[in-house]
Amino acid sequence: MFIYIQLFKESFNFAIKALRDNKLRTFLSLLGVTVGIFSIISVLSAVDSLNRNIQENLSGLDKNAMYISKFSFGPTDVPRWQRLNFPQVTYSEYEFIRKEVPNVWNGSLYHFWCRIFHKI
Repeated sequence: MFIYIQLFKESFNFAIKALRDNKLRTFLSLLGVTVGIFSIISVLSAVDSLNRNIQENLSGLDKNAMYISKFSFGPTDVPRWQRLNFPQVTYSEYEFIRKEVPNVWNGSLYHFWCRIFHKI
């Protein structure tokens, strides 16, 4: 047991002497560790802030809301030229869906107008 204490004391004294002899290396090492920890904390807090902001914005969307659109709101396998040829949603279709789905309190109808100009 005494050998372990003596070995620990000798290692500690060796480390202190190395720190005193290499002051620039010690300073640069401490600076690197400090900058690394600071950058990790900064990135984590930025990600947490963005996550909280997105959750607050999405919680503003009503769960009992319905959005009707000509296009899908997510990725689709339908080619773009076919999606552009989808018929516009009419107000009568919107009213029909709203009457048939009683849990929807709010609704929104989107009309997209697309004009394409080609230069010759």
